[in-house]
Amino acid sequence: MDIAYNTFCERGSVRQTNQDRVTAYAGSDFSFFAVADGMGGHSEGEYASETVIRHVERLADKLVNAHGDIQKAADIVISAIAAANDELFRYSAEKGIICGSTVAVLVFVGSEFAVINAGDSPVYYSDRHRAVHASAEHRMGEMRIKSGLADKMCDDIRAGRLTQAVGVAEKIFPYVRTGKLSGRQAFLLCSDGVSRYNSDRDICRLLRAASAGRISAENAAEYLRERVYSAGAEDNLTACIIVTENTDSGALADDILKAVYIAMAVTAAAAAGVMIYILK
Repeated sequence: MDIAYNTFCERGSVRQTNQDRVTAYAGSDFSFFAVADGMGGHSEGEYASETVIRHVERLADKLVNAHGDIQKAADIVISAIAAANDELFRYSAEKGIICGSTVAVLVFVGSEFAVINAGDSPVYYSDRHRAVHASAEHRMGEMRIKSGLADKMCDDIRAGRLTQAVGVAEKIFPYVRTGKLSGRQAFLLCSDGVSRYNSDRDICRLLRAASAGRISAENAAEYLRERVYSAGAEDNLTACIIVTENTDSGALADDILKAVYIAMAVTAAAAAGVMIYILK
């Protein structure tokens, strides 16, 4: 599988410090990417995000134990997040403060991927068929919508306080979503300093272009970065855009077989004088 990615992690135009962190590892057997956003309204956000990323970066030594199983890989990531949560929760208790961070992780193992997140740092996904917001928004806005207490057409899922973050409670329950890698796909992990200035619609449109090969990971990242600065960049801004292309022979064979069936159908229809419509 071919992987191209690009990242940025910057202070922005207003904040005095950068409490965001990002990491990326692209290997032959597995790959992982992560964004952490320290909670700026509380103490030591930089320490919190650094702690989370430090635990995530240890996955380079641990994911080999997944043995190509995406569920095992997701469990290993969750264990890393839980370890970071334990460390930060103890640190907060000792100092009498609240010290926490969001986290969003994307893992590739074989021809599968997993999205794992806690907090409001979103993950987006696109292939040739669709583009979606692939993570959970752990905020009161999303909880109200899911519980039926709010109208999803009127209430913003990003509204309200965080309902989960690493380090703020004794236990943490990350969201997990898995999927297949097939053909060309694009992913975005970012902090809310990026997503607040780019709507889901705009981000999905950008990722559709990347998954179609019309824009590179580098140019897509620069596009998002420029939009944030044009809007004032009042928060730290961090993003990681990944474009994958799975050249697995099995997936390729499926596409070829599908093309053969379509060609046969078109030929038969033409011989019979019948017009058919092909939906992709």
